[in-house]
Amino acid sequence: MVRFFEILINPTSQVTNVGAEGIYINNGNPEWRELQAYAEIYRSGRYKTGDYVGVFSPKFGLKVGITVEEFNRFVEAAPVGCDVSFVNPFPQIGYRSLNVWMQGELAHPGLIALAKDLVAEAKVDCPILPDNRQGPDKLCYCNFWAGAPRFWEEYVGGVLMPIVELLEATHDSSLVSKLMSETTHTVPAPFIPFIIERLFSSFLQARPGMVTRAWRHSISDVIDKYCLNDFERILVRGMKEEVDRLDAEGGDSFSPDICRRMWLNSMLSQQHHDDYYQFVSHPHSGHPIKSSILGADNY
Repeated sequence: MVRFFEILINPTSQVTNVGAEGIYINNGNPEWRELQAYAEIYRSGRYKTGDYVGVFSPKFGLKVGITVEEFNRFVEAAPVGCDVSFVNPFPQIGYRSLNVWMQGELAHPGLIALAKDLVAEAKVDCPILPDNRQGPDKLCYCNFWAGAPRFWEEYVGGVLMPIVELLEATHDSSLVSKLMSETTHTVPAPFIPFIIERLFSSFLQARPGMVTRAWRHSISDVIDKYCLNDFERILVRGMKEEVDRLDAEGGDSFSPDICRRMWLNSMLSQQHHDDYYQFVSHPHSGHPIKSSILGADNY
């Protein structure tokens, strides 16, 4: 049995993804985002109530472009012994960035140093390796996964829970203050959720014995459905042959020349993103939000 929980931060909220079960989370630490849901489900033991259990934000369908029911069927079809199945809602980034950390550092400067400090302080075995490539069998930019109890115990119990305990015990420390400081995003948000969602890929990289199953996007879908603008489409088409060849061979490393090209592509893409979007004030809240200068694509 597969169980998907959709996070409800209000007890009167309704589930937005058909096939998911609503789970009300006491939103005492809203800046943690999904981390507080993982902690609550782990501590309550609800992760043991299914063969595979996942926790999603209400934005799952909007971000991924598939339904929870479709993902459910994908997870159910996993071979015996699979530890975790996942779907990456941003497959196009894998054609221009070596890993989640390269992309994250450009979007949120200072992210890598903070992530390294966090895993060191929490004493968890989840190395942050910004120079190592992550292929599609490890790459995921959101917490869109469903794991078996063993995976929950090793990843949530072994990596995320020590971080939760650190945040709870040292909420006024210098490190926690930095983690909770605001970074650039479409809405006000601190660094911590962007670090947490990237730890998943690093954990898989550090645990080659984990049996994973990644939803594979067709290249036509990557270009036509997931690329957010023409600039991304150009980058994907330019890197497709080399990236696909490496992935077919099961490799996670690139030549130094291609690594440099990916770094340049990432910088150009981030610059294009910054140039293409401007920050404006939300008409009601006054919070800064990103708006397309041309009124086109929307991140």
